[in-house]
Amino acid sequence: MPEQYSDKNSLREIFFTALQLGLPSFGAPSAHLGYFQNEYVKKS
Repeated sequence: MPEQYSDKNSLREIFFTALQLGLPSFGAPSAHLGYFQNEYVKKS
């Protein structure tokens, strides 16, 4: 049971991180690639 709980938290964290990064970059995502790399690669 704890594994399922942590999976849900991980998915929720991924969703909110993507939402947080995606909304401001709507329309010009290439300008925000550094932010994506920092959140998804360096902080992981």
